[in-house]
Amino acid sequence: MQYVLVMKKVKSFYLTDYNNDTSKLVKATLRELFSKKNHGKTVYIHNSSSFNLIFLLKYIIKYPSTKVKPVVKDGKFINIEINFNKNYKLNLRDSILLLPGSLDKLSKQFNGISLKGIFPYSFVTPNNLNYIGSVPSYNYFDQSKVSEEDYNNYCKDFKDNNWDLKAETIKYCSQDCRALYQVIKEFGLLIFKLFNINILTVPTLPSLAFKIYRTKFFPSKKEIKIPVISDAMFNDLKKAYYGGHCDEHPLLPYKVNESTVYGVGTWEGWYYSEELKNAAKYGYTYEIKAGYLFEGQDIFSNYVKTLSKMKENSTKGTSMYLICKLLLNALYGRYGMDFEVKTHLILDQKQISELIDNVGEWNIDKNNRYWR
Repeated sequence: MQYVLVMKKVKSFYLTDYNNDTSKLVKATLRELFSKKNHGKTVYIHNSSSFNLIFLLKYIIKYPSTKVKPVVKDGKFINIEINFNKNYKLNLRDSILLLPGSLDKLSKQFNGISLKGIFPYSFVTPNNLNYIGSVPSYNYFDQSKVSEEDYNNYCKDFKDNNWDLKAETIKYCSQDCRALYQVIKEFGLLIFKLFNINILTVPTLPSLAFKIYRTKFFPSKKEIKIPVISDAMFNDLKKAYYGGHCDEHPLLPYKVNESTVYGVGTWEGWYYSEELKNAAKYGYTYEIKAGYLFEGQDIFSNYVKTLSKMKENSTKGTSMYLICKLLLNALYGRYGMDFEVKTHLILDQKQISELIDNVGEWNIDKNNRYWR
């Protein structure tokens, strides 16, 4: 299997080139994207699953000759498969679901330097998109990320009041694209070198950790037998799954209206037996009303020891250190996911009307979500 990422050039789309018509700009962007040369490609947009992709979706579904298959979990787009021109397709994904963290930090960790620039976000308005003049004041920059020294060094490049908003916007966005490309490329090459896995085959970090574990560390059937857990048993055990927590007092969490709280008093809940034994040391008392008994087996130590050793041998802040840390944390969360995957469909108004006729309006809520 080959792992190939190629970035030949950056193409920009600026609003004033389309008479300040957002719809025309997006259509031109999609026209470039939905071309034969991009068939089979995966397009990453950093931190887009709960922002950019939502705004883009309404344009994508209206674009001629396209069919959209979204995968949504917890309100976020995990993957959007787009079929276009009948015979071609590509995938849109959020790179932050694969590599959590700001692009600036990721760029430093994977490239050794920051490829991101600085930009006066709050300076931009619909009326000044073609502004040329002095550099906007420091107040227009994000002062939590841009120091005065950074700002002053930035201003040195524009001594003749030749700061051009359009040119700087295109430059800034281009740097972002290049930075993300380099991060994804280096991350992909490292994962392929270490585990012979192509990151393009998985959309998120937990799914990557799970695939690495299953292909490289999962015990063979001869070594161990793992029970199949489903239905009522799975639902009960999942109630004991609260995710990572440490240094909390009181010790045992429980759910109140889908929120996790650490309270006092009396309540009912599901817990792993070792958690109860530990709580008893601190004065907790409990009565066991129901439970499941399992024979303990060691199925994770090889994965944990291997990645921990790699992390120990890596310098803190480097890409290798980050990869090991992320993969160690991500596998645990993957085992807490619901095994039932919801299917999402995108329908036009005519299809919604037909659906109402077939299944009844009571099965469709006010947001036009349908369930069986």
